[in-house]
Amino acid sequence: SQLKNKGKYKNIIPLYYQKMDEVIGKVIRLTNKNTPLLVLSDHGFGPFDWEINLNTWLKQNGFLYLKSGSTSPELYENVDWSKTTAFAAGFNSVYLNAKGRENQGIVEQKNREKVIKKIKAGLKNLKNTFNKKSVIKNVYSRKDLNIPENIDAPDLIVGYYQGFRSSWETAVGAAPEKTIKKRTAKWSGDHLFDASEVPGVIFSNKKLELKNPFIGDIMPFVLKKLKAYQ
Repeated sequence: SQLKNKGKYKNIIPLYYQKMDEVIGKVIRLTNKNTPLLVLSDHGFGPFDWEINLNTWLKQNGFLYLKSGSTSPELYENVDWSKTTAFAAGFNSVYLNAKGRENQGIVEQKNREKVIKKIKAGLKNLKNTFNKKSVIKNVYSRKDLNIPENIDAPDLIVGYYQGFRSSWETAVGAAPEKTIKKRTAKWSGDHLFDASEVPGVIFSNKKLELKNPFIGDIMPFVLKKLKAYQ
């Protein structure tokens, strides 16, 4: 992290943990031993050292095309949709230019799985050109996540290793010159990695009868303690 050994800010994270511990202490003192107390987060956090330009990778690997004479698209304005089979939007999402779904879609239903497999395989082989480390831990298709066809969702969700994250340019449809760029801005931490890289936490002063609790278990637990759900 860029905060390492940066003067007055180098201890800011442990100091913040101490501050939150004091808050929890105040809550405990306001309750009694019969009061259920949950402390949880929906995700963890990690370093953001490298920016990944997904649209650049898609362009370099023959999935996204620009109009003749164009360089980098801004908000996809220079994309040649008559040739483009996939594009990235947001921070972790890749969409097929699917015929019948996208305005200028060209990928036939029968060919979607083939394109998805090619993109998945290519992205999982992506290495950091600076240190040869793998960039992407997992690439999930809608089928992998059991997402029904009628749900509006990306065709692929990219799960990065800690340290790597989609660039701001990717989020708005740009395709800069290089696929990987060293992060130099002060924003040096994030959580948009593969979920297994940044798991959340859950602490309870009452026994949780759950082997692998996830965020969807919280509401049933609370309702049960309130005797509103059995």
